[in-house]
Amino acid sequence: MNFTGDIKDFRQPMITSLGIMMGFILNFLAGWAIEGTPEHPALESLSDWVIVLTLLISLICMLIVVYRLLSNKTYDDAQAMYYTTLKLYMFSICVAFLGIIFALFI
Repeated sequence: MNFTGDIKDFRQPMITSLGIMMGFILNFLAGWAIEGTPEHPALESLSDWVIVLTLLISLICMLIVVYRLLSNKTYDDAQAMYYTTLKLYMFSICVAFLGIIFALFI
């Protein structure tokens, strides 16, 4: 890949996809929290805590990726910055999918 040092062509698709995933995760967590009652709280088992923690870790990583992509700071090595951001982006997506899959099957 010919990397010119500018990530503007990569920024928009990553921000869009993160916005969609973050909205889905927040909607999932909000719906889950609303369903909880005093007799049956939303977080009553270890599996509930695992799901919430994986989704919160994923959201935090996604926010870091958004910050890195929207920062106008200049980098000496933009390619290294982009690859680090890409790895964090993929990690956050994988953790989110693991949390959702865990929620569906457990």
